[in-house]
Amino acid sequence: MNLHVLTALTALALVVAPGLAAQALPDTAARHAVGRSAVVVGVVAQVKDRSHRGYAYLNFGGAYPQHTFSVWIPDSVGTRFGDLQRFVGKRVRASGEVWLQNNEWPAMTITDPKDLEIVQ
Repeated sequence: MNLHVLTALTALALVVAPGLAAQALPDTAARHAVGRSAVVVGVVAQVKDRSHRGYAYLNFGGAYPQHTFSVWIPDSVGTRFGDLQRFVGKRVRASGEVWLQNNEWPAMTITDPKDLEIVQ
């Protein structure tokens, strides 16, 4: 079975199966959780910590537009997160509701630093 198909099936099972929502999805499978709360894990490849339409953001899996998942942090709470550059190159876990950025890329808006942590 193709690795991408296996990843997608695993992600779908985690999102749909009751009682498994707390298990982490890889950033490459985050799109399977659109509209749901999820825990997404991946390596942050790019951080834009200066305001971009009122948000700072972390891109997982590659720099925009080759990223696989993004975390958006509103400028109104940005100072609570400290130096976002510390996440670059780190394996990070993000918790929240997944939505589609520009109807194309899975993303998550996070307002509480406890929902974004380095796991490696």
